[in-house]
Amino acid sequence: MPAIVAIFLAQVFYTGADTLQKFVLKGRGFSWQTLLSVKFLLTLIPAGIGFVFLMYGLSKMDISKTIILLGVFGVVLAALSGLYFFGDRLNWWNWVGIGLAIASIILVNWKAA
Repeated sequence: MPAIVAIFLAQVFYTGADTLQKFVLKGRGFSWQTLLSVKFLLTLIPAGIGFVFLMYGLSKMDISKTIILLGVFGVVLAALSGLYFFGDRLNWWNWVGIGLAIASIILVNWKAA
């Protein structure tokens, strides 16, 4: 599997876990009781799967590229999750930022001659 695919999948699982955690926290609020609830603890499973994909990506790619890509994928996927699941509204500056994040993926992976 290409490293960039593993990093993308890592972020998909991380964003999935974050989205599920948001749903749990929204219903119960932030407390030790919530953090130790079965529902919240189950959200750690996709986060753990994401961690495995990230470790694979780190084993195949420089850390500087890996973490930059993880962050950029995180920006894009978090925005999509917010829009779809929580009805977040993005202004035009947010969209410009997402576009720049996508451009950074291209620039980080650009192979100079």
